[in-house]
Amino acid sequence: DYLLEFLGSSGINAEYGGPQKFDLLLSLSETDIRRIFHAEIGLGLLGEIVDALHSNWAEEHVTSVLNILTTLTKCGRFDLSLRFLSGEEKTKLKSLLDKMYALSETDGVSELFKMYEVV
Repeated sequence: DYLLEFLGSSGINAEYGGPQKFDLLLSLSETDIRRIFHAEIGLGLLGEIVDALHSNWAEEHVTSVLNILTTLTKCGRFDLSLRFLSGEEKTKLKSLLDKMYALSETDGVSELFKMYEVV
């Protein structure tokens, strides 16, 4: 089950290093993400996801990362999870969105700036 593989006792499974977390996120479909986080994105988990996406960023993944970040906005209690991002996590998120925007100035990336309240 993706959920058991993805989650450890606190957040993303500690056995997963950065690249493994990133690869696992990329392997999830929109349906998987929505199923895993249908009730809520667990406390601190959004920040861990942002960290994994930021730390393992590569230009060829712009569409996949866009889809992941967009799908997360449709999950339970997204707004609450967003409020709990640390300053460092917000900085990483802004950096990630800036990189995506530089490569793909699409409406989707512009919308992410609004949905994630990044200025």
